Amino acid sequence: MREDFMVETKSPELNFVQHNMSLLKQGGECGMVVPDGVLFQKGGAKQVREHLLREYDVHTILILPIGAFHPYTSVTTNVLFFKNEGSTDEVWYYDLRTSVEKIKKSTPLTEDHFEDFLQNYESREESEQYFRVTIDEIEEQDYSLSYKDYKEFEEDEIEIPEPEELLTEFISLQETISENAEDILEELDSEGDGDD
Repeated sequence: MREDFMVETKSPELNFVQHNMSLLKQGGECGMVVPDGVLFQKGGAKQVREHLLREYDVHTILILPIGAFHPYTSVTTNVLFFKNEGSTDEVWYYDLRTSVEKIKKSTPLTEDHFEDFLQNYESREESEQYFRVTIDEIEEQDYSLSYKDYKEFEEDEIEIPEPEELLTEFISLQETISENAEDILEELDSEGDGDD
């Protein structure tokens, strides 16, 4: 494990987050694309999020539409914005997923999709797409940064995930389970070695 990483993990996504955290100079800012799982998984992902929120100012999460990187991947993604400038007091979410048709060849992602986000980025006025969550609320949700834990959905707009999104979440959770099981086995092996 790298000395500047706080969590040992085999997850390339979590290591990429930690790598970016380690590169930021005081006052530096980062915007990086992360899969949904980074925002809600337990284990190492939760530890990385907790450290990120305590040591950096995670100020914005842009929730990208399903298929944002189609045809290269169907993984659901977000853009995580943070500064190396104090800890997080609140996180602003911009939901570009709920009201946007799935991105595909016939309906590609364009600059127009980001117009409202960019216009309201500085003002941070709450709207259907823009909402904020305090660090207290995030702590109550066990450091989950998934927008689904905080956004109120009308009954008729309750988001039913696409099969690809469900499969991506399943694979992501499966990786976390596998990683945690490996950690437990290593711990048991090291305890067993001490008995001799």
